[in-house]
Amino acid sequence: MRMKTNASGSLAGKRQDWVIRLAVAIFASLVAAMLGPFATYEHYSFIERLLYWGGLIMVLLFPAQIVRDTVYRISPGSPLKRDLLAAGAVSIMVGSVVWAFNHFFMSFDVATGLFYLEHIVIVLLVCLVPVSVRVYLRMSLHDIQSQSVANDVDQPIMTEAQAAFVRRLKPEKRGVVIRVSADDHQVEVWTDQGGSKLRLRFGDALEELTAFDGTRIHRSHWVAYSAIVAVVPDGRRHTAKLDCGMQLPVSPSGLKALKEAGIAVQDR
Repeated sequence: MRMKTNASGSLAGKRQDWVIRLAVAIFASLVAAMLGPFATYEHYSFIERLLYWGGLIMVLLFPAQIVRDTVYRISPGSPLKRDLLAAGAVSIMVGSVVWAFNHFFMSFDVATGLFYLEHIVIVLLVCLVPVSVRVYLRMSLHDIQSQSVANDVDQPIMTEAQAAFVRRLKPEKRGVVIRVSADDHQVEVWTDQGGSKLRLRFGDALEELTAFDGTRIHRSHWVAYSAIVAVVPDGRRHTAKLDCGMQLPVSPSGLKALKEAGIAVQDR
């Protein structure tokens, strides 16, 4: 299964690269047709310039890819470093070919070294566009993967009923529900992201909390089983010690519910 996933991911990556290259090639063709560099503006119409530069760029797209793949294969370092090296190599190759074509076949006045350098710089600027796009896509993918990992590791998968209750909380307080306590006509909800209050009757909250793995341990307190460290005697009754350091009273009915759930209870 892992091999199939890697193969499909590689194929998708290659398809994405070619989409980027074609988009940049079309964009570069349009820009070159509008600007008409190296005397093409004076000699040709817009359509002729578009056909000339578009055809030249498209023909050189595949040799440029061969150069880029070669640089990637022989160069160590990060993807960005290899992208920049490949952009430099492609600009020299493509710029040289375009310069030679313009000089020897089109008879443009580009015989000087300055014009030769100008061809290379223009191609380099075009090559840096897909490099920038790939940098942005890598950063976006990294953010998405980091968020996905965080969700998988830190947050358990919630049912719709659990998610509905958690959505009542402020976004920064949403997380694993630890305990809920009555507070007059409100309830105080504690998650692993902190506490907050909801305008909700405790009885109504208890109905929604049936979707969670916990129980009512007192007339004013509901606790998640996973948050309970120990249930110990405290005078004539018991106290539940939570992993957050809080200690809550346990009523006789709450003690019974904890025992039925398999929570260890220390006897007097």
